[in-house]
Amino acid sequence: MSEVVQQKVDVIVTWGTPAAIAAKEDTATIPIFDIAMGDPVGTGLVSSLDRPGGNLTGFSGGLTDICGKWLELLQETIPRLATVAVLGDTGNAAHHAEAQELSSAAAERGLKIDAVYVGEPKELDQAMVQARRSAEALIVLSGTQSQRSR
Repeated sequence: MSEVVQQKVDVIVTWGTPAAIAAKEDTATIPIFDIAMGDPVGTGLVSSLDRPGGNLTGFSGGLTDICGKWLELLQETIPRLATVAVLGDTGNAAHHAEAQELSSAAAERGLKIDAVYVGEPKELDQAMVQARRSAEALIVLSGTQSQRSR
């Protein structure tokens, strides 16, 4: 990233939290626009979502601010909702954190979260059977890349 900064570009466009962190570490003056960062407040990229400050802006794919709304909409749609299954990738650390965020928001709404993880596509059918048995609704987590260590 330092090579890009040395070229004195007008703006840096990044994709994902690691790229945004790298750009932020190398410049405090060139505007940075990140297309798909996770939790910008939690990672320290910005001080707050309503007043981020600094030179970074963009789109956040993190659930922190929207998971409560998702659960609210599910409760309006399914009045007897008690449990929501959350499907994620076993190797994606962000999915585990997002399931925790959903669990916290669910507890405030009197709901339970059943996190179901798959590591391989062949595990998906069994995960769906488990989700159907334990919950009345399903949230499928997505991401731009797996956080698997190889």
